Amino acid sequence: RFWEFLFGLEMKCADQVVCISDVVKEKALKICDGKKLLVIPSSIKLKKFYSGEPKHFIFIGRMEQHKHPEMAIETVLQYNAEHNQKYVLHLIGDGSMLEFLRKKYNYKNIIFHGFVTEEKKIRLLADSIALIFPSEREGLPVSVIEAMAADVPTLTTRYANNGTYYFVNDKGVGVVAEPDIISLTAALHELLENRIQYVDMCKLHKKNFSAESAARKFIEI
Repeated sequence: RFWEFLFGLEMKCADQVVCISDVVKEKALKICDGKKLLVIPSSIKLKKFYSGEPKHFIFIGRMEQHKHPEMAIETVLQYNAEHNQKYVLHLIGDGSMLEFLRKKYNYKNIIFHGFVTEEKKIRLLADSIALIFPSEREGLPVSVIEAMAADVPTLTTRYANNGTYYFVNDKGVGVVAEPDIISLTAALHELLENRIQYVDMCKLHKKNFSAESAARKFIEI
């Protein structure tokens, strides 16, 4: 409530408020006049990203409880067990859970990279089948936009405060599952079965998230 009060005060005092997604704008409407609310989504330099050979899964984000990296791991392990597969999951990001997860999931096909360079992240993302992103609360993460830029669909979870859930649903760039391993595993299977259509939607929408486009909008403001 304290932070909500401060955010509300900031928005009421500002001349204009930029929201990173339509979902965030809907929430902001409860606090301030819609006339001064604008949407400029998270943006990236699209030319840096490319599509490679899809062969593994990827998680990008801090190793913190609300990001639920353990759910991404359990989903891949469960899918492999159910379908007699050997898919690898690459996890990128530091955080308080990193060493704990490394010890708990000491498997050859679960690879923890910690912090990586931008070049390595782009390379691993290019060869990804899907971004597994079971976060509990987000606005519109840049990692999801980066995945879309590399023609990589997203698997995410239906948490009320997870902006990725609304984005994936709206744009059709992946699959949304209930936040449990059974639902996530089934959703991952569905994504793999229909991956081409989700890749096509990534190609369709990614042009709207370029840094150049966002810069022009900010200049107009």
